[in-house]
Amino acid sequence: MEVIWDLGPATVAQVHDHLDKNTGLAYTTIMTIMGRLAKKGLLDRTSSGRAYVYSAKVSRDEFNKSVMNTLVDGVIGSFAGPALSYFVEKLSEEDASVLDELERVIQEKKAASEKK
Repeated sequence: MEVIWDLGPATVAQVHDHLDKNTGLAYTTIMTIMGRLAKKGLLDRTSSGRAYVYSAKVSRDEFNKSVMNTLVDGVIGSFAGPALSYFVEKLSEEDASVLDELERVIQEKKAASEKK
C-alpha cells in the first residue's frame, strides 16, 4: 500500500522494481499480495495490455483510521480497564496537555449522555 500511495497507479513490475532495492521480494510474492489487496477492496485493478495497473481505493488516512478503529475496538472489547489505564499513564508521561484534552472530551460525552 505504501508503494502505491507513493508511486500512484502502478503495475506489479513497477512495484517490484521499487521494492527490490530494499527487500529482495520475489515478483510472484508481490503479485500475490497485490491480488489479495485488490480482493479485499484496498486496491483497484484495471487491465492495461498484458498487465494490470493497481491503484489505491483508500487514502493513507482512511486506511490508518480503519486499522486504528479495528485495533481499538478489539482492545476495548477485551481489555477496557487495563487498556484505558495504560493509555492514560502513557499520556501523562508524554504530555499533560493531552490529558486536559482527554478530560474535556470525557466531560462532553458525559454531558451529552445526561441530556438523553
